[in-house]
Amino acid sequence: MKRRKDTFEADMKALWIGLEGSKNPSGMLMMKLKDMRMGTFRSNAGLDKKIQDFAKKTRLDAQAAMKLAEVMDKREDVDGDLAKLEKHLERSNKPSSLMMLMLRGLRE
Repeated sequence: MKRRKDTFEADMKALWIGLEGSKNPSGMLMMKLKDMRMGTFRSNAGLDKKIQDFAKKTRLDAQAAMKLAEVMDKREDVDGDLAKLEKHLERSNKPSSLMMLMLRGLRE
């Protein structure tokens, strides 16, 4: 955190959101700190405009948007994946919960 003074507030918010819904908060924290050391950690401010717009349009909460961004970083056809996800989410009354379930399949 000493090396990330300019993004401290955004990093703390992203950590809080990420740890809030975690089944193993201590393990998640260690993983996020490792990401910070390696330079791969993303705060809320680091979300792509495309992911932010998608999250707003589909009514995703911050935690689901962060997870979506993490998964989409590793995908090749982000636009195609977002279009497919949107079809599933557009009629959902709990889009964030549905997104978390669908992300399991996208990680594989």
